[in-house]
Amino acid sequence: MPGDRWGSWERSLSAAQVAALKRDLRPGLRPGQRGLRLGESGPYAVEDLRLAAGRRFGWTTWPSNACAGELQADGSLRLRGHGWGHNVGLCLATARFRAGQGATAEQILAEAFPPSWRQP
Repeated sequence: MPGDRWGSWERSLSAAQVAALKRDLRPGLRPGQRGLRLGESGPYAVEDLRLAAGRRFGWTTWPSNACAGELQADGSLRLRGHGWGHNVGLCLATARFRAGQGATAEQILAEAFPPSWRQP
């Protein structure tokens, strides 16, 4: 959708953030998972990285699994992707986590979908 801030996105994680994610997660993929190498380690499941980044740094840090990552020389990670959640739309893991924090259904939906998608 033209003008949709979640249509495509770019993010950068600092070297310290990347190091924290590597401490939080074990490398390895389950069948069907997309992987991302972080330097010499990995591959890490993209979904696991995204969920860990969301819990640790905020849910807009790594918006979706539909992305490519490039580790920079300084240890930071440059991400380019599209969509919101697993690939687009509402992520159930995020919704459950936010509900556990006390967020209302309306708040969760407002975070997951741009205003143009929430029109009746």
